[in-house]
Amino acid sequence: LVLSDDRLARHSPRVRLALALILLASLLSPAPAVDYSAAIAVLERMQRQSGLAHASLGFAVVPVSDRESPAVQGYYPDRALVPASTMKAVITASALELLGPSFRFTTRLRHTGTVDEDGVLHGSLILQGGGDPTLGETSAPELFESWRAAVEEQGITSIEGRVIADDSLFGSQMRADGWQWIDLGNYYASGSSGLNFARNEFACRFKTGKAGTVAAFLGTEPTVPGVRIVNEMRVGPKGSGDQGYVYGAPYGQLLYLRGTVPAGEDTFTIRGALPDPASLCAQAFSEDLARAGLQVNGRSTTVRRLRMNDEEPPGPGRLILAQDSPPLEELIREVNHRSDNLYADSLHRFLGTIGEAGDGSQAAASRAVVDHWDGQGLDLAGFAMADGSGLARTNTITARQMALILHHMAQSPYSEEFRASLPVAGQSGTLRRIGANSPAAGRVRAKSGSMDRVLAYCGYVEGDSGTHHAFALLINNFTGPHRSLRPGTVSYTHLTLPTTRQRCRSRWAP
Repeated sequence: LVLSDDRLARHSPRVRLALALILLASLLSPAPAVDYSAAIAVLERMQRQSGLAHASLGFAVVPVSDRESPAVQGYYPDRALVPASTMKAVITASALELLGPSFRFTTRLRHTGTVDEDGVLHGSLILQGGGDPTLGETSAPELFESWRAAVEEQGITSIEGRVIADDSLFGSQMRADGWQWIDLGNYYASGSSGLNFARNEFACRFKTGKAGTVAAFLGTEPTVPGVRIVNEMRVGPKGSGDQGYVYGAPYGQLLYLRGTVPAGEDTFTIRGALPDPASLCAQAFSEDLARAGLQVNGRSTTVRRLRMNDEEPPGPGRLILAQDSPPLEELIREVNHRSDNLYADSLHRFLGTIGEAGDGSQAAASRAVVDHWDGQGLDLAGFAMADGSGLARTNTITARQMALILHHMAQSPYSEEFRASLPVAGQSGTLRRIGANSPAAGRVRAKSGSMDRVLAYCGYVEGDSGTHHAFALLINNFTGPHRSLRPGTVSYTHLTLPTTRQRCRSRWAP
C-alpha cells in the first residue's frame, strides 16, 4: 500500500489513521529486528497534512516476541497525551492482573433487628452495594422479584424500619474530577456508585414538531423522585440526530434539557444520568415490596443521606442474599467492545478498595494502578489517571507506556482473556467499520478512543509472518469537523453507539 501525500490528504483524519493501521499490518516483516520505518514515515507525512499540522501525535510499536528487553520504536513515543477511551485498555489490563478473570462484584441483601412470630421485621433491610455495574441492567422488576423472594424466605411479612441503600463502598463522589459540565448529566457520564442501579440512567421522551420549535417533553422513565426538570430542548432539522444533552450535577435536584432532537420523528428519546441511583433503587424496591403486600413503614434512604443528617448508619446485619455479577473476563469484553464507561469506572473504583488504605476513591484507585505498573518496571513519567473510562481530559499517557502495558499483557497469564476483550478490525465492537476489506481486517485487535479533538488506538497487529506487535497511536488537538470522523454513527463526545432509540429498551417494564 503506497499513498502519495496528495491522496492521503483527501481523507478525513479517521480514515488516515485507519490507513496507517492497514499499512502497519502490511509492512511488518518476519525478521528478528523489525524495521518500522515505513509505517513511521506515513505518520510523519500525516503530521504535515491539513488538520494535523498543529496536532500532537505519539506512536509506539514493539514486537510481542521481545520478552526481556522490548525494543520500542515510534514517532514521538514519549509525549504525554490524552488517551480518551484507550484508557479502558489500561484499566481492564490492571483489573485482570490485580483481581483475576474470575472476580465478580457482589451485592448483598441484609436485615438488621429481629423477626417476630408474626413475621414483623423490627429493623431495616440493607441493600449493600458492591459496585456491580450490571445490577438491574436488563430488568429492574426481575431484580426486585429475586430480592423479594429472599426476604419472604426469611418469614418476613412486614418491615417496621425502612429500606436503606448502602452506597458507601466508593464514597460519595460518583464522577471524577476533570469531567466536563456538558457531560455530567448524560448517561455516558453517569459515574459509578457503591450501589449502581439500572445503569445509573433514565430516559427522557420528547414529541417532535417542526424544526425550530420547542420539543414537547413527555416525561421520564423511570420517574426521577425529588428532581425538577426544566425543558429547553428544541427541534432540529430532519435527520440531524440526537444533539440533546441533560445538564445537572450528582445528587442535584434540578436538571436542564438542552440542545436539539430531530424533526420528523413521532417521539424521540435521549438518556440522562440518575442524580442518585442508590436512592432510586431503595425507593423503587420499597414500593415494589408494598405492591406485593409486604408493608414497609419507614421512608427509604441511603447511607450517604444518613451521614449527611448526622445519623448513624446501620450495622452489618444478617445476610439474606449475596448476588454476583458476571465474571471479570466477561465484563472486560463489554468494556472494550462497547467502550462502556460505567463498567470501566466501576472496575477502576473497585481497585481503590484494595488494601488497608483503600477507600474506594478515584485517588486510591489510580494509586493502585500506578503502584501495579510501577512494580512491573514501567517508567510512568508523564502518566496521570483520573478515571477508568477515559472521559477526563486530565488523563495522560505516552504511546510508549501504552504499548509496553500491552506488551506486558501479551506475556501475562491472562493474555488470552485480555486479547479476547479487544475488538477486531472490520469485524466487531468499535472497530467493526475500521479496516474492513483490507489487510487489517481480522489482523488488528485494538481499543479505540475519541473525544473532541482526540483520536487514539492501541492494541495488537498480526504481521504477514504471523508475528504479533503491540502498538499505540495517540493524536490530540487536530482540527476539522467532528462529524467527518464518525460517518454513519451518533457520537457522544468519545463514545460511538447506535442511535439512542435503538438502545433505549425499557428496564422498568415487567
